[in-house]
Amino acid sequence: MDETAKRYNTRPTHTYATGNVGGYKQSKERLTVAVCANADGSHKYGLYVIGTAKRPRTFPKDWYPRLIGITWASNKTAWMNTITFTEFIKEFDATMMRRHGGEEVLLLMDNAPSHKLEEGVVLQCTKIAFLPPNTTTHLQPMDAGIIANFKHHYKKLATRAHCQM
Repeated sequence: MDETAKRYNTRPTHTYATGNVGGYKQSKERLTVAVCANADGSHKYGLYVIGTAKRPRTFPKDWYPRLIGITWASNKTAWMNTITFTEFIKEFDATMMRRHGGEEVLLLMDNAPSHKLEEGVVLQCTKIAFLPPNTTTHLQPMDAGIIANFKHHYKKLATRAHCQM
C-alpha cells in the first residue's frame, strides 16, 4: 500500500500547439489516493480516497463511491494521518478476513509518520511490514510504476472529460 497526492482541478501545463502554457495559477485542491495490491497484482484492493469534504457536492444524491469500489474518507487537509490510516487498515483487515477466511496477509508499507495505528487496534489477519528508510522507491511495489500508471490513466480520462464539455 502506498498513497499519492492528486491535484484534481489543474489544467495541462503544456499543449501540442504552443508549448508551455502560462498566465494562470494552478489550483491547490487535492485528494490523497491510496493504492493497494498483492505482489503479483492478482488481488487488487479498491482505491482509498481522502478529500476535504465529508460528501462532496459533486457526488449525485443517490450515488456513493462504494458503488464503484472506492472508499471515501475525509479530513481538513486531505492527507493520510493516523486516524485515516487506522480506518484504512481496519477496513482492509476486515476485507481480507472475508476474502481469505482468516489466512494471514502481509502488507508492505513505507515508514511515513502517518502510518501508525491508533492504540488498542488488533488486526485479525493482517501483518504489516515496514520498509527500511530511504529504500521505498526501490522496494515498494506501488512506486515501481503502479502509481505512475494510475496517474497516467487519470490524466487521460480527465482530458477526455474536459474535451467533451
